Amino acid sequence: MRRICLILLVTALAAPAAAIAGDRMLSTAGDGSLVATAVNGTVIVQGRGLIFGHVDQGVVIVIDYRPDEPSTSLTVTGAKGKLVHAGAAYSGGDVRFLFPSGRYTIQLTGLGISASAVGKGSVSVTGAGTADDGSYTVNGGKPQAVAKSSAGQTFGGGFGGGFGGKSS
Repeated sequence: MRRICLILLVTALAAPAAAIAGDRMLSTAGDGSLVATAVNGTVIVQGRGLIFGHVDQGVVIVIDYRPDEPSTSLTVTGAKGKLVHAGAAYSGGDVRFLFPSGRYTIQLTGLGISASAVGKGSVSVTGAGTADDGSYTVNGGKPQAVAKSSAGQTFGGGFGGGFGGKSS
């Protein structure tokens, strides 16, 4: 009988602590992921964290990039042309990019777009209307075929900006 009373007492004391910890985990949901594979069309990603990728033929437009550390900078290779305006646009074939950390908004337009992001953000994907416009996956879910109409989703938890859409 004493054992049962002791177990009930310990359980009663531990329950509020477990509930508080659970609430904290929900309010600070962790990082998620985005993977775009062989997309023909346009991919717009707004987020924070790391993103890298490759465009077979097309344009990488940096709408905004604010690195976490002042010494951190984005890297783009393989571009034949660079147009500088409010952001920067890199065009050509075999264009590779890396945004190591920070907040960013980028637009990838072209053929054979592959990108991976880890962190929190939102993505809008619009296909070019070819027979196979590629696929994308958020938060390790099931790959989704890219359609000609735009699809918006979030990845990671607690992202305050974005394009709306559903979360997987």
